[in-house]
Amino acid sequence: MVSAELADLLPPGVMLAIYGSRERPAENAAGLYEALRFFDDHPVDVIFAEGVREEGIGRALMNRLYKAASSVGEGN
Repeated sequence: MVSAELADLLPPGVMLAIYGSRERPAENAAGLYEALRFFDDHPVDVIFAEGVREEGIGRALMNRLYKAASSVGEGN
């Protein structure tokens, strides 16, 4: 799960869930939750997620990523 900006830098063929632009935190929040729901329905072995600054809504986004990471194997 990455920002649109990072997605542009990754090589072709990498499976991505783009959660929005770094410039639009509210878009990131909606995209993050959508991506997490997608991976609940389409299990994978490993998910790499780009972090965000823990300011404003970024704090909530990172909190959700930490919770998702800590509940691996618990069925979220």
